[in-house]
Amino acid sequence: MLKLLRMALTAAVLAAIAIRIDRRTPPAPEQEPVLGRPAPEDLERYHRPPDGRFLNGLLAGLVVGLLVAGVGTAVAITSAGEAEREREQQASLRPMAGMAERSPAPEPSTAYVPTPSPTIAPTPDPACSPERRPVIVRPLDSQVKRQVDAQWRRIERWLMRNAPVTYASLRGPGRARTIAVAESQMGLRFPDDLRASLLRHDGGMVFGPDGGMGLGIREIRDGWRLMCRGDMVEGDDPRAEYWNGRMIPFLLYPEDDENRAYAMIDSVVGDVGWAEGWDDGASGVVFPRKPSYLDLLQANADALLHGTAIDGGRPRVVRGAVRWESPE
Repeated sequence: MLKLLRMALTAAVLAAIAIRIDRRTPPAPEQEPVLGRPAPEDLERYHRPPDGRFLNGLLAGLVVGLLVAGVGTAVAITSAGEAEREREQQASLRPMAGMAERSPAPEPSTAYVPTPSPTIAPTPDPACSPERRPVIVRPLDSQVKRQVDAQWRRIERWLMRNAPVTYASLRGPGRARTIAVAESQMGLRFPDDLRASLLRHDGGMVFGPDGGMGLGIREIRDGWRLMCRGDMVEGDDPRAEYWNGRMIPFLLYPEDDENRAYAMIDSVVGDVGWAEGWDDGASGVVFPRKPSYLDLLQANADALLHGTAIDGGRPRVVRGAVRWESPE
């Protein structure tokens, strides 16, 4: 404050001096010099009355200086007030900041959030869109052919004597080239025991409970195409799916309005699978039910000749036709 007053007084003095200099009266006209000792009237003539303009300028400069000092003081007081308010605000925020620093971080929520199980998005089954293979008639393993023929002879003899209707339903032999064409179109290789059976009877045999009908070569191909239509991969294990394009459907269960249930051969492994119940295609196929098609054919021959069961069902002849019935 004292510094401001000094500045104001200095400004007033300087202003008064400036006004005095600017408003200085012009010098009096030159008078004729007085020779000798001046008389009183001469002194009166040369005496200049006091000029009050200097005092006026000093007063004006003082007023201006005081105004400048007042404005400066007001500005200083305002600035000081603002600075004081800012210091008070910072001081009030300082405890809150300290509390925030000292307060412990909130503990993470322990509420259970279920983690979605990873799933594989359905994608088109590549096994259902194979590259077309050349039509090649492959040679048949002679030993496998003898074993398949031996089991068929057992079945044929029994049917001829006990179930002539079913015996008459047996179809004639298939052709090796027809099998080769189906393999080419499906992109799969039929196991030798299945090929040997188709070359002896191109479908028509009843296997297992609920009257599953053995399919011919073209029926196998058409069933494969039907199951592949719109089929999608939904898992990592082809054998756990309801259907996969690498399967060979060789036996059809009675049809219903929603599902077509098949017994299948895994063309990669060679074993046989079917659903939990012969008439329950919706429950999925279970592998392995039998190690091979030849094992299933032998189990049928044993069931006809000795009355043993296949998947809980035993054969019974009704009006010359074989029917498979569950003990329950």
